[in-house]
Amino acid sequence: MKTLEQEYDQIIETCFSLFRDKLSDYGATWLFFRNSSLVDQLWIKAKRIAVLEENHDDCMIHEGRGDEYIGIINYSIIMLFRILFPDRLPKHEDVLKTPELADEISLEDVFSMYHEIAAKVKALMLKKNHDYGDAWRGMQQSSITDQIIIKLSRIKKIAKNSGALLVSENIDAQLFDIINYAVFGLIRLSE
Repeated sequence: MKTLEQEYDQIIETCFSLFRDKLSDYGATWLFFRNSSLVDQLWIKAKRIAVLEENHDDCMIHEGRGDEYIGIINYSIIMLFRILFPDRLPKHEDVLKTPELADEISLEDVFSMYHEIAAKVKALMLKKNHDYGDAWRGMQQSSITDQIIIKLSRIKKIAKNSGALLVSENIDAQLFDIINYAVFGLIRLSE
């Protein structure tokens, strides 16, 4: 039986492989997204998971909940690129003015950022999992999806308030939790 760390690492490797392959196919087109559009991409994927859960996975396109959880992880990491490493990638407005900038990014640097973020998210997950005692394993699959939707709703509210918070965690903390809930969702789907 695999440990949680091994399951996490395997899922992140799957997500990274897809991210790397899409980067090869499309280039860094995600640089054209505004943050609000990235949140909308996450919202669409979470909403589709919820619909699939309600419809007992009856769908008309071949992508299932697992594909959507992987998309949530990758779009969250892309959004975290901007938050955690704002000076390592061209800014959205600069890419709009000079689209060639999207082709000039260092793939090594992008891959390094991806792995740095994944390691930080994993470290947080291990700490929280220790403190919460594997509570997520007792959650219903739909509750995991609902947690992702709640975190996305919080991100929208934080953005609407221009980032002003009194006592709550910022957008990056919400994205860390979204990634971890998506990992938990994938683990639960595989069980």
